[in-house]
Amino acid sequence: MGQYEKSEQYFLEAKAIAEILQGKESLNYADLLNNIGLLDYDMGKYANAELLFLEAIAVVERNLMEKTTQYASMISNLGMLYYSMGNYEKAEKLYLEAKAIREKTLGHEHPEYAASLNNLAILYYVMGNYAKSEPLYLEAIAIREKTLGKAHIDYATNLGNLAILYDAMGSFEKSERISLEVIEILEKLLGKEHPHYAMNVNNLGMAYFYSGQYEKSEPFLLQAMDILKKTLGGKHLDCLEGLNNLAGLYWALGKLDTAQFYMSEAIETHKKMLVKASGHLSEKELSAFIEQFGEALDKCFPSLKCNKHLLTPTMTIHFLQRIFIKYRFTDR
Repeated sequence: MGQYEKSEQYFLEAKAIAEILQGKESLNYADLLNNIGLLDYDMGKYANAELLFLEAIAVVERNLMEKTTQYASMISNLGMLYYSMGNYEKAEKLYLEAKAIREKTLGHEHPEYAASLNNLAILYYVMGNYAKSEPLYLEAIAIREKTLGKAHIDYATNLGNLAILYDAMGSFEKSERISLEVIEILEKLLGKEHPHYAMNVNNLGMAYFYSGQYEKSEPFLLQAMDILKKTLGGKHLDCLEGLNNLAGLYWALGKLDTAQFYMSEAIETHKKMLVKASGHLSEKELSAFIEQFGEALDKCFPSLKCNKHLLTPTMTIHFLQRIFIKYRFTDR
């Protein structure tokens, strides 16, 4: 788990062998490029990942295989990369193309088609288009329930995403009910010491927060943060979301010293992410990243910037959720 360098070494050796035995125009070689691209994506090497995805796609195109599920997976991966970089227009185009191919080759009741629906639903959620997002989630969930069953990680993941959408839409009772179901499934599948379980505990806490049940929210957010720090360390995107959520909660409760403690920790993590991001984002993308960072500070502690109009805690946390949801739960 997490041994990216060792994995990369084996992939590169396999790539070199495939190049010699099969050549750079073989579909197997393209698959290896795609897999190395996924590894680089996971390692945060977005520039390298983009080049590898594009090269893999070009090989498949030269083999006249643009209508295959292999091609759909590759362009979906590239879409995922652009999505993570904030280039939603490019991501949407690729996601839609992948969905169309999967629909034609696999039909409407296949897990890979459901994956395309889920990816589009996440994209539209982040873009604030809830009316487009909800039916896509519901369709993906129905497919996964039918094909995979309810005791499956993909089904639970889709449900968790839908709960977050309902939070944003103000449907807190729906969000609570769904989050409780997801937590029950994940506890059986993964146990209570898993980051995926923790993030859904966090989502339940946020459902209570959004509905104004701050005291009920606190133990869930603290439990989630404890699990995330144990399993991921303190400098992970999911941990950062947990810190922001706790800061907003204690701000709402009037416990300003505690809120400032969590926000200070979050700010330091933001800064490190910004330094890391500068190595792979374009100038435009980096500018957008910096703007998000500044807006997050303004909205969490508006008094520090002497704003005339204080934002409500709900607006604060919703904004931060919108920033960080895009990095999670995207299907490949």
